Amino acid sequence: MIKGEHITKLMLYICATVVIIFTVKSCEVTPDIMKECQTTCRDLGNRVVEVTSRKCVCSGGGVSSNTSQDIWVIPGK
Repeated sequence: MIKGEHITKLMLYICATVVIIFTVKSCEVTPDIMKECQTTCRDLGNRVVEVTSRKCVCSGGGVSSNTSQDIWVIPGK
């Protein structure tokens, strides 16, 4: 018979696995994000230095942040 502690451990492992999967999935950089970053940096006259799922860094030092609505916000220079 399965003891309560075994069920608890099983539930913990399942929850940890789900959290890890969602964390890894949310870190993906899609082609749309890359194109938007390239366009933004090109419009500023710069090149892309770094693209993540949450930010876009241009060679001129500008950093664009991706909000929850997928809108690129460019801070003033």
